[in-house]
Amino acid sequence: MADGFVEIDIPVDLDLGELVPGRHIVLEGITLRTPWGSALRYTFVPGFPKSDRHLNASWGLGDVADDLGTAYDHGGEGGWGPDADGIVRRGDEHLGNGIPSTASWLTIAFIPANGWDVPGRWITKIMVDLTLNKIVGVCDWAAR
Repeated sequence: MADGFVEIDIPVDLDLGELVPGRHIVLEGITLRTPWGSALRYTFVPGFPKSDRHLNASWGLGDVADDLGTAYDHGGEGGWGPDADGIVRRGDEHLGNGIPSTASWLTIAFIPANGWDVPGRWITKIMVDLTLNKIVGVCDWAAR
């Protein structure tokens, strides 16, 4: 994650659940405009050593939509890397386009890591009111 682009325009602080084995993804917020479009900022809780090649950290985004019909071709693009101590604690997930300044709402769906059956409650989708800059809806699912 480029340190110059960590500004969060819409603070969120929402635990999406254990989308990665043994790790929760906590959505810290949304950055509306970067040179690459818009991005979600998140943390892994707990963090993990970058050297852990066995951890499947391939969680990602499903459908992303707004009221203007903007194409969000996110394709799983994002960035993450370790802190100075070698532990990966944070990252970003690019939406694949910038959220237009005239959009009034945005929905974002989440997908657990490939092949991972989330053992508890997790967030499947959020709805963001862009006029209020806050989450106004959350859809979740719980393992049975």
